[in-house]
Amino acid sequence: SWLKNMFSYGNGRARLLKRYPGMFNISFLLPILFILAMASVILSAFLKIFYLPLLYFPFILLFSLYQCKRKKELHLVFIVAYIYIIHHAAYSFGELYGLINYRVK
Repeated sequence: SWLKNMFSYGNGRARLLKRYPGMFNISFLLPILFILAMASVILSAFLKIFYLPLLYFPFILLFSLYQCKRKKELHLVFIVAYIYIIHHAAYSFGELYGLINYRVK
């Protein structure tokens, strides 16, 4: 259900951008860049620089560790990291879907 909710939020953001293009901000591109970065890992067999987006995962793990340590819930580190990844992926795909789907207005 969280995945579906985040997808809907991303789709809603794309709908907002389609209705009010003057509200465009560079932050609207970040979810699309997330998808492109993760997809570029496929090209890592040709150029090692395409491994760079994989640094996202250790950063998410470190950020999750920081959040869990602050709340004194260290046993939840991997669950929190997993939730961040789901959150980013679902939101990104929702926004991409909303931007490329002509029926979304």
